[in-house]
Order: sequence, then structure tokens, then C-alpha cells
Amino acid sequence: MECARTRQIVSVTDHADVAPHLGAIGYTLKPSERDELARAIRKL
Repeated sequence: MECARTRQIVSVTDHADVAPHLGAIGYTLKPSERDELARAIRKL
């Protein structure tokens, strides 16, 4: 039986330099274009 994986999409900060320190795998800056957001989600 395969374990389910959970992915979270959270808006915490608008500062890209903070994202890696918060454990982010990827991020976009607001406001994000739909295609940019889709690329970030596909990386998960």
C-alpha cells in the first residue's frame, strides 16, 4: 500500500530570500501569472 503524500501551498512572505529558509521547494512572487504558478506546482 502506497502512503499518501501531502503538499502544502502557503503564502507566508513576499520576500524570495526568506523562502528557502522556511523550507520552500519553490516559490513565485505576487502577483503571479497563472503559467508561473502552474510551473511552481508541477515542481512539487
